[in-house]
Amino acid sequence: MRPRAAAWFSTDERKKQVDFVDYLKVGQGLLVPAGNPKGIRTLDDLSGKAVAVQLGTTNKDALDAKNAELKAAGKPTIDIQTFQADTDAFQQLALGRVDAYSGDSPVAAYYAAKPENKGKFEVGGTPIDPLPIGIAVRKEDTELKNAVQAAIDAMYADGTMKSIIDKWGMTNAVVLLK
Repeated sequence: MRPRAAAWFSTDERKKQVDFVDYLKVGQGLLVPAGNPKGIRTLDDLSGKAVAVQLGTTNKDALDAKNAELKAAGKPTIDIQTFQADTDAFQQLALGRVDAYSGDSPVAAYYAAKPENKGKFEVGGTPIDPLPIGIAVRKEDTELKNAVQAAIDAMYADGTMKSIIDKWGMTNAVVLLK
């Protein structure tokens, strides 16, 4: 497990160590200038374009994998520009140095929704390859896991989960489980 993870994806590898109570699915997001002038909605659309991404992330891994596919197909590859901090990657888009920013879909939506960015950016497409994220619980703590699961179920049942997602502008950035 990466100690600096921004969210805990419920991967098979992690499930060997802890149990998860999943509450959403999150994918990769692409942030582009408002109006999406280059029509970027998928990783394929990045062929021949420049994208900024944080080092050591699943987003960087996905871009590398897409580049291998593009190269094998004889298509232009993605100009992947990497940065230590996610904010530095986003800043490259804000400065107009890249065509897109790649990050987790809620983060891309957050950057687009910030008041100082109003009307400057938009999320290109829908979350790419969404995976479940969850709350990690020690395997031996079944009582806690059951309590957390009951709370998440209640939040879905009474609409609280959807209300929170809508309030924070994440409606198109995450996938609800129920």
